[in-house]
Amino acid sequence: MKSALAVLALLPALAGAALCDDTYNLQSATQSVYTGTDPKNLTGSGKALKGDLSDLTVLHPQMSYSIMTGFEGSCTKAAKPLRFLNRDAGAAAFTSKVETAFQVVMYDSNTILTGSRFGYWFGFYKPADSLKIALGRIKDGSADFRGWYGYVTFEDSVRNAESGLWTDKGTQLRMAGPSDSAALDSILMVRTGYRDLVFNANRHGHFKLQFIRVSFENKPGISIRRRALAQSGKAHAASGADGNYLVDGKKIKAENIQGFPDDRRYFYR
Repeated sequence: MKSALAVLALLPALAGAALCDDTYNLQSATQSVYTGTDPKNLTGSGKALKGDLSDLTVLHPQMSYSIMTGFEGSCTKAAKPLRFLNRDAGAAAFTSKVETAFQVVMYDSNTILTGSRFGYWFGFYKPADSLKIALGRIKDGSADFRGWYGYVTFEDSVRNAESGLWTDKGTQLRMAGPSDSAALDSILMVRTGYRDLVFNANRHGHFKLQFIRVSFENKPGISIRRRALAQSGKAHAASGADGNYLVDGKKIKAENIQGFPDDRRYFYR
């Protein structure tokens, strides 16, 4: 993997300096939240978020959030500052933070990120050989670079059939990228086995699933646009139909970059 990455980084002449090494700022952010006790049929709602994320829905008091709001691009992999709005577990509000430990590099469509259909895209690595976040232009002529965050909380209640006492436990997962909510849904709900859980009189469960889509362009940041989400109020399908940009998984080039490593997919809190 390391050798492949070394030869696939864009040269300035290929991408154009104005594109690969420019400054990118958050232009819009939207969220979709799905809740319910049936993991195959969660009920959802959506909204556009304010620029300071003050109206973001916090799934659980102990859930931590870290949403990128701006970054410096790079034509070849290099350490660049990234700007985030962070909310630590139990905190009352988001605060600004600059991260300097990420390695940033732009790729073009000759370099395929597994499970995406990006044209130009940025990879964010921490450490230098571990892909953490990906933002890309979907191949539809759009000017913005888009990325997704996914969060899920699962409250699991099990009753001892003999004593009748209930034991409650909870799990919280979060992940950034790779390309859209359908891909994140597959990672957070399908690969964990949550989608296929069956509940009965001795086991109850409750899910909260959240997707946040962010959009960046190489121009000054603007106030968050208040755009209604098309999927607002619709039931969440197991197919991941909430995503506007579904993953086709097609590999059309000889070189591919492996998606997010299995041992780094989940961030437990």
